[in-house]
This record gives sequence, structure tokens and C-alpha cells, in this order.
Amino acid sequence: MNPRRQKGMIPQPGGEAFHHGEAGPLNYTYPMPPAKSRGRLIPAGEWQVGEAGPALSPEEANALRRVDGVLDPCRPLIPTAEEVAKLPRSARFAFAERCAARVARLTPPDQQPPPRLEPPAAAALIVAAARYNTPLARHLRCIRRDFDRLLRLAREHNWTDDTPVPAEAFGPMWPTGLVPEWAQVSADEVG
Repeated sequence: MNPRRQKGMIPQPGGEAFHHGEAGPLNYTYPMPPAKSRGRLIPAGEWQVGEAGPALSPEEANALRRVDGVLDPCRPLIPTAEEVAKLPRSARFAFAERCAARVARLTPPDQQPPPRLEPPAAAALIVAAARYNTPLARHLRCIRRDFDRLLRLAREHNWTDDTPVPAEAFGPMWPTGLVPEWAQVSADEVG
């Protein structure tokens, strides 16, 4: 047994002190505290302090979002097949062509890119090409943005199945500063 080290003493080599005893419980065996959450923020002046305000049904909340022009925050990044089916036939084809064009550079050089691609397939290719620093959600939102734009234009202009969809309806393929590395055009390809 080693003598106890006193204050100011320099430990001698080989004279380390060891404490013998029983270890306490492991840290990860303790129950986790409940997650903290924050409710909906209410601007001051609309209701009295402590008053929660009127509860909205899902239908009322959706109607309020439509009036305010706010999109549903819980919708998926990629439009579902049911959503795409709401578009006129020509808009569905144009959207499938846009999805194929968005990921055409991911096609191997020895293969021809498909002329049309469903949104989930385009999203799967974007996910497969992602790296650790890729803003993946923002890239996938580009697919959603194209769909939302087509749906809005179809409603505003009363498109039918035979209405041609101009290429300008979509806008730029990628927003400025969000072009993925694999989609950037090199100087060799331009010249």
C-alpha cells in the first residue's frame, strides 16, 4: 500500500496512488429527462396573457394557410403520386421530363439519360450522389418547387390535358449558390 500523498509533495516515479473501492452506477443507466418543448408562439396583444386562443380544426388551419399563402409545413419534400395525379396530363409529362433533366448528369457516360423520370426516382439519384456536406433537403426541395409552380400555374391559367407547358414555366434548374458539384458544368464541357 502506498502512503497518501500530502499537499505539496511531488509524487515519486512508481509511487502512484490507487484508490480501491466500488464504482458507482454507469451514467447511461440513469433515466433520461423529458424532452423540452415549446408551444406555438402568440404575438403579444392578440390575446390576454395566459389565454391560449381559439383552437383551430385541421380544416380551419388549412383554410387559413391558403388565405395567407402559406404552404403546409408537414408535406413531404417530394410530391407523392397522388399529388402528381392532380396535374393535367401535359403538366405531368413536363414535370417528369424536368425531373429527368435535373439528374441527367448523374447518368453514366455509356448510357442515355431517360427522357422522363418519376419524382421519387430523381430524388433517389440525388440522395445517392449526396456527400456529407450536401444540403440534401434544399436540393430535394427543388423538385417540390417545380411541382408547386406547375400546380399553381395550372390552377391560375385553367390548364387542360392538352395545354402545352413551356420550358420557362419552371425557372432555373438550381437556385443560385445551390448547384450541386455533380451538376456544375466544367470549362472543358463549355468550350
